Amino acid sequence: MGHAAPRWLYVSACGLVAIIIVGSFLFSPKREIGDCVGTVYFTWGGNLTHNCDSRSIAKDAENPRGYVADSSPWRTRPVYVFSLGAISLVTVHLAAPIERLMTTIDESRTSTVPIAALARYGHVYAAGFIFNGLVLWLAIYLGHRSFRFSRFGQVAGLIALWCASDLVAGWFWVTHSIFVNLLIPVGGLSAFLLGTAIARQSAVRMTLWGLLQSLAALTYGFALIWPILTGLGALWAIASWRLRYREVSRAFFCFALAFYLPIAAWVGSYLFGGLTLAHEIDCCGQFSWLPRALDGGDVVAEAFRQATLIARNTAKHLNWPGAVVAAMLLAALVFYFRGAERKHG
Repeated sequence: MGHAAPRWLYVSACGLVAIIIVGSFLFSPKREIGDCVGTVYFTWGGNLTHNCDSRSIAKDAENPRGYVADSSPWRTRPVYVFSLGAISLVTVHLAAPIERLMTTIDESRTSTVPIAALARYGHVYAAGFIFNGLVLWLAIYLGHRSFRFSRFGQVAGLIALWCASDLVAGWFWVTHSIFVNLLIPVGGLSAFLLGTAIARQSAVRMTLWGLLQSLAALTYGFALIWPILTGLGALWAIASWRLRYREVSRAFFCFALAFYLPIAAWVGSYLFGGLTLAHEIDCCGQFSWLPRALDGGDVVAEAFRQATLIARNTAKHLNWPGAVVAAMLLAALVFYFRGAERKHG
């Protein structure tokens, strides 16, 4: 009987698959969209997409005090901005290689991108690439954990599926929080599975999960779907296994409180200070519709209007109703195969 490969070799091989696929996108053709999305061409054959939002994100990450005090369109994503700021404290020491890379830009072809901004915030852009790498790793890890793959071929297939997606191809080499979307479906699956196992979770563990999901929501707003899926998973568990409310109430209360407090602290510090968090509040009433509805006395109508607006916008941009259904179907498959393993094991 053959011996299993050492774990370090297994992990290294999986990482190599991801690096090769993601690295190849440096040489793939890019799209240019208006004045906002341009392409940076290098003399050695590579190219990067530059999004006009990246400059303002980099500015906020480099100056966190200004980000907190001044008007910023990224106020609802503090964890992302502060994370880039923290990573850039390390990448700022890579100034020499970044400067050498800048000298290889083909200025004759790079006509729609402000090269001066690239040089000014190059270390923050590098921090964004590192952050995207961590997001990609976490997405692969959550997928591996949810399906419990044990063979290299299975894990390599999962890595190829993730890395070759349009989101990775288009956004991995871009400093923008939109790349966090890669985590939303697989994170939703993990959140749903967490809810189904709530009876086996301690209050401390659910508190940590609530805190993590709260930080995720403060990184990118679509992560707000995770606590909803956790709640749906808990309801499924209660209905399927006839759990008593007292058996799960403490754990779920700790989860809900840990999720709510960080968001309330960040959002409340602006709303009660008379400031707006971002353009989402101005155009959609995000985070502020409930106080307004309470003042007007028509909470039910306002809640229905907001729910309709959210559903329409998410369906328009990312087809999230379909993603939720897909996540729940995947969760059902996971339960089925796990049950089959236990039955025949």
